[in-house]
Amino acid sequence: MVCTLERPRTLVKSTYTPPNPKPLLPDLQPPSKPDQTEPSQPSQTEPSEPSETEETLDSE
Repeated sequence: MVCTLERPRTLVKSTYTPPNPKPLLPDLQPPSKPDQTEPSQPSQTEPSEPSETEETLDSE
């Protein structure tokens, strides 16, 4: 009986592993999308910063 219990236990573990890698794959895809949006945001903020500095210099 112990052998039978161990068998299902291993099967449960095997089933637990497949669901893990599956959610990891979709999780990796979402981060990739926001990552592309991040570089776009900083790029817009960069030009805005230098513009402010120019105004401050003009004011001086």
